[in-house]
Amino acid sequence: MEFRSKEDKRVIVSRAISLTLLFAVVVFVLVYVGYRIQSLAWFASGTNADASGMAVAVQGPTYEILIDRTHEYDSLINNDPNNPKYNSVDLLKASLTADGFDTDTYTSTADSKLALELVNEEHFTEGGIDFYTLRPGSCGTLTFYLRPYDGDVVANIELNLGAFFDHYVGDDFVTTEVTDTAVLDLMRGHFLFFTGRNGADADHYKYSGLLADGTFTYNTADHTLCTEEGKTDCYKITLYWEWVYSYETIYENTGAGQRYPTAVADFVEASPACFFATNQNSTDLRDRIDGYNDGDQTIGDNASFIVAYIGAN
Repeated sequence: MEFRSKEDKRVIVSRAISLTLLFAVVVFVLVYVGYRIQSLAWFASGTNADASGMAVAVQGPTYEILIDRTHEYDSLINNDPNNPKYNSVDLLKASLTADGFDTDTYTSTADSKLALELVNEEHFTEGGIDFYTLRPGSCGTLTFYLRPYDGDVVANIELNLGAFFDHYVGDDFVTTEVTDTAVLDLMRGHFLFFTGRNGADADHYKYSGLLADGTFTYNTADHTLCTEEGKTDCYKITLYWEWVYSYETIYENTGAGQRYPTAVADFVEASPACFFATNQNSTDLRDRIDGYNDGDQTIGDNASFIVAYIGAN
């Protein structure tokens, strides 16, 4: 089945709404009710540090979270320090550093409020150089490690999405946090997160465990310890994300045995404002395709960086 509603607009949207990257922050508050996350992912913890107005603890009473760092978004073109691949990243990193986040050195939330890169599996090549940017159709993973202090642990994990926007204030180019709830709601429906995924590549992925409300429970008794060097006392936790290309993609690929579980269709019906910027009350397929495309445009107009916030207790 083929639908040709606003096809020209979809081409413009998929090319123009190419965000620099996705950042992730994981914040652990005193009783481990936290939030913040993406492909630069930011995990946080620190004594008397402040994150979104909350005091954060050094670590939990029964476990700590660890991360592995990558440095794609610190890359330079031809190793030229004056020619970064991702021009605006330093603005966001400076903002987080000012809030007490370490963006380079530490790997455990017992040491510092931390930042790291997520894995974005989508890229484009220009001038022989690969660039990893967010755009409709992008997908990837968020991986972290849970190290119990003694015995099994049940961690209730919560994920929320946020965003930052680059803009001028007078002559100054600055990054500020997005507070528009309509934009934040749309990101929940356009950036879907799952606890499971199988398939050889992006064309054949099948997801399970939709995080519609952003929460899931991880019981170490149901999993085995990591076998990676230096992490054999940890449990590896991986979440899978996708910026779904279009509503047509959801409509044609949701159900038992398909790319997306039935829970995605249930999410659409329960929370249309998370998927459609316009035509939210319509059940007409073409209206929904248009409304979803308008949602992509709204995100692209209002977000330079996507941020996901993760917490656990």
